[in-house]
Amino acid sequence: MTEMLSVEREGAYMRIRLNRPDKANALAVAMMEGATAALAEAASAERVRAVLLTGAGVRAFCAGADVREQAAGGDMAAHRKRRSAALFALLNAAMDFPKPLIAVLNGIASGGGAMLAFVCDARVAVDTAAIALPEINLGMSTHAGAAIALQVGGLALAADL
Repeated sequence: MTEMLSVEREGAYMRIRLNRPDKANALAVAMMEGATAALAEAASAERVRAVLLTGAGVRAFCAGADVREQAAGGDMAAHRKRRSAALFALLNAAMDFPKPLIAVLNGIASGGGAMLAFVCDARVAVDTAAIALPEINLGMSTHAGAAIALQVGGLALAADL
């Protein structure tokens, strides 16, 4: 895939690892596009029975979309559109994935990373893992995050966040 994403097969399982531990595994556009492609590949592979989605390192599962990523051609407006489209394509691919998709939370899942963890079929976590939608504390709208939290965890979780 890319240096920022590793995809490995072990028997009946595929492991997709977000590989930017120095950036809290923040999702660059290429990572999201690669993860979406890996899920499509796993969906059609008869030998793959389940997918484990995790992050590299011990600090973070995923800090969400990399809002500091610079556009290659300098057009930040186009880059923001591409980033949003890539994030929603990844979330949709995860929600529609026909096999068990398990988020292995090795640390914090924040923003888009929280949404990604929420849409997986199951989550397993280390004791130090946390899930957060920090945009709420900044007074920013997170319609997708709130809707996903409500669907997955119910009103109590959504209200707590």
